[in-house]
Amino acid sequence: MFRGLHVTWFVLTLLTLISTAQRVQVIYEGQNVALFCNATGITSHVPVHYQWEFDNQVFIASDDRFSIRNIQKKDEGEYKCTATQIINGEPVVGVESTFISVRK
Repeated sequence: MFRGLHVTWFVLTLLTLISTAQRVQVIYEGQNVALFCNATGITSHVPVHYQWEFDNQVFIASDDRFSIRNIQKKDEGEYKCTATQIINGEPVVGVESTFISVRK
């Protein structure tokens, strides 16, 4: 939690929902994975903006979901979600990450 913005992670593998209380998720090659970054803000009247980062690449998201189809070993690594709300002109930011380990 940072300045009132709390971020909760979920990883959806096939039809299984996993809460990422753990910082490492083991996924098998070929699976489809959806990462969810659920942020609850200071106020529900201000939209939350999401940004995803993997391997030093930043992806601006239109929502709280980041999908990986047919995951491969090259997709292994740390995935970071940054959720931001602008309150009275000031950014309120929450950041969470998880490491995905890809196995054969």
